[in-house]
Parts: sequence; structure tokens; C-alpha cells
Amino acid sequence: MSDSSLIMTLLGQAMFLLPTILICIVGIAMIQKHLPAGKARKAGVLGLGLLLVGAISNLLFYALINRFMSSQDYSGHGHMQLVSTVYRIFSVLLHSGGLVLLIVAICDKAGQSGRKAADENPYGQ
Repeated sequence: MSDSSLIMTLLGQAMFLLPTILICIVGIAMIQKHLPAGKARKAGVLGLGLLLVGAISNLLFYALINRFMSSQDYSGHGHMQLVSTVYRIFSVLLHSGGLVLLIVAICDKAGQSGRKAADENPYGQ
């Protein structure tokens, strides 16, 4: 596999992951802008950051695996199942960690929303 076909594989895979990557980036920006500094903000940014890292690492991992599998001189084809399994475990832990942190952010933010003043409008501005 040549370098140009690796780039084409990366671009093709990036098109499928583009919505996830954009949602994570926009989500991080929204959390930074709208949540006050504290545990909820930190957990939300870290959670979306982990999901973003997971999406980008999936993109790179599968493009590189395709490159190694297609090369004739690569002698480690017998270890690909082990490498793939280890990466999948890493990917699941990354994804699960991101979701747990987002749940922590939502729960912490929900706990703060109950502390409104009596004269404050419950439906917003």
C-alpha cells in the first residue's frame, strides 16, 4: 500500500467519523462556555475529550492495520488477532470512560440546578 492510498484510506475513514469528531469538538466548546467551573465542567470536557481521542485513534488504528495487512514483507500477520483484541479492549475502556464522565457531568449539573432561588424562573430567562 502506497502513501497515497494510506491518505485516501484515512480520508475515507475520516468522512465516517466526521460527525463524531465535530460533535465532540462542539460539545467541548459548549461545555467550556456554558457550565461554571467545577466538577461538572471538568468531567464533561474530559468525557468528550476521551470520546474524541477514541474516534481519532480508531481512525489511525484501522488505517495502519490495513496498511500492515496489505504489505507483503510484514512478518507479524499471525499476531494481528492479538493486536486487534488488545486495541479493542483499549477502545472500549476509552469509550466507556468517556461516557461515565459525561454521566457524572450530567448528574452534577442536575444536582446544581435544584439549588435555584425561590424567585427565579424555573423555565429559563
